Amino acid sequence: MLWIIRRGPPGFGLLAALVLAGCAASPLPPPTLTESPLNGGYTRGTIVAVRDTADAGPAGVAGVLAALNEPREAAPGAQELVIRRADQSVTSLVQAPAPGEPPFRAGENVAIITASETIVRRE
Repeated sequence: MLWIIRRGPPGFGLLAALVLAGCAASPLPPPTLTESPLNGGYTRGTIVAVRDTADAGPAGVAGVLAALNEPREAAPGAQELVIRRADQSVTSLVQAPAPGEPPFRAGENVAIITASETIVRRE
């Protein structure tokens, strides 16, 4: 390599080419599709009915949550949402709107995200 460097500028080009050839990028593996271990899902739907859990009274809230297999108290401002999914199945759940958002209304299009728990977000 010393003889390449001693020869001057043309030698530097050859040296640079040899060095850069060693830096050539190797092909990346193709992307793979992996499934969440939580078996999550995403569907769309339309809210068909809304009921404030405060209107149902304490026994009503507990009954709704027990029926939905949610053994916990409803968050302040929570609503019972009845949603018709795109596949025409019906889902009912209790959820409070996100902070700063207005209450849910019938007729709104929503996204239903299912992972460790199910949440609804406006589209």
